[in-house]
Amino acid sequence: LTLHFGAIKRVIYLAEEMSVLYPGEQPFAPDVLAVLGVPQPEDDERMAWVVVEENKGLDLVIEVLHRGDRDKDLVTNVERYARLGIPEYFVFDRAREKIHGFRLPAEGPRKYRRIVPQFGRHSSEVLGLDITVVSGKFKFFYGMAELIGSADLIGRLEGMVESLEAKAD
Repeated sequence: LTLHFGAIKRVIYLAEEMSVLYPGEQPFAPDVLAVLGVPQPEDDERMAWVVVEENKGLDLVIEVLHRGDRDKDLVTNVERYARLGIPEYFVFDRAREKIHGFRLPAEGPRKYRRIVPQFGRHSSEVLGLDITVVSGKFKFFYGMAELIGSADLIGRLEGMVESLEAKAD
């Protein structure tokens, strides 16, 4: 994601498993968090995202549910993150290979509405990306193109080289 947003010149702060402190709330550490309009420093010295110090709350949270507490991710966090005003929340249920997406409405009470997938993809307005599960893995798409990570890219390049070597032999 960092490479993608850097390439399209979009300012977004991304972190994983970072403690988050909202005033009057118990701290929590989501698997992935995103904050729009905040630069991603190369050498980030933040130990926590403190909303009062940053003057900005989270824009998106992603949790991975794997042998964990389903109620925490799919009930408690849905209520808590909506109350905190986090615009989008996604849960990747690894065991069921399913994504649950939630978005706050533009107006009205702070209560999430489910994001209805279109053609198997959940649209994230915050990220400007689609999210889906492909072969059991959480994937991001920008239009029709899949965002690939470094390991995927290296694997594909190695496969190309092996194919070329086989042809040469």
